[in-house]
Amino acid sequence: MLIQQTSRAAYESVGRGCNSLHDRLLESLVDENYTCDELEVLLEAKHQSMSAQIRKGVLDGDIEDTGDKRPTRSNRQAIVWALRIENAVEHDNVGNKYHGHEL
Repeated sequence: MLIQQTSRAAYESVGRGCNSLHDRLLESLVDENYTCDELEVLLEAKHQSMSAQIRKGVLDGDIEDTGDKRPTRSNRQAIVWALRIENAVEHDNVGNKYHGHEL
């Protein structure tokens, strides 16, 4: 089956290739907690893609709700998400992508 280059690029950009959106999401949460809206801006991602990646991280046990809320660009309150370092390390879901940060 012939796969179009644009299809391959799209596939790799949203979570299945090198430096995937999911990897970049986890890397972003190493030093700071963010709302989905903030991550969308930071990582230049669509809401549907980012919310799906956050959900995947929650289901995998790598991301958790901090209990805090912050306003979005539309001034609605949003959950602030955090990396669960102990699970990320235990399951090695983020590999060596912490760029030298101590865990």
